Amino acid sequence: MFMTEITQIWLGMVISCAVTPLVLMIFGWRFLKKPPQKINRYYGYRTKRSMKNQDTWMYAHKCCGELWIAMGRWLLPVTLGAMLLSYYGGEAAILAVGGVIMVVDVAVAFWTYYKVEEQLKSAFDEMGQRRA
Repeated sequence: MFMTEITQIWLGMVISCAVTPLVLMIFGWRFLKKPPQKINRYYGYRTKRSMKNQDTWMYAHKCCGELWIAMGRWLLPVTLGAMLLSYYGGEAAILAVGGVIMVVDVAVAFWTYYKVEEQLKSAFDEMGQRRA
């Protein structure tokens, strides 16, 4: 069974666009259920604020995990729906919609960084102590 060229392009773009929401959900789940136990520079939600102490580290992973799962659950159906509709517009539509989706995915990933830092800032002072 052979796929048409347009179907191959479309399928490749669907897979490419679905990667980000799936990765967000997988790592979100991981950060919620099995966050890195020790502060380190190699794996985890690593920012100056999150690495202040163990309390900020665990809190950041909880916030990040919840947010990434929520964003992945929102992005995946939107991505798949938009890509399904793009199929009927031909190659140009597939590439244009896929490009927009990838830009949105990156923007959402950066936005989650801002939101987690905002939550850390409201829960902890500059020294990493919980606010009353």
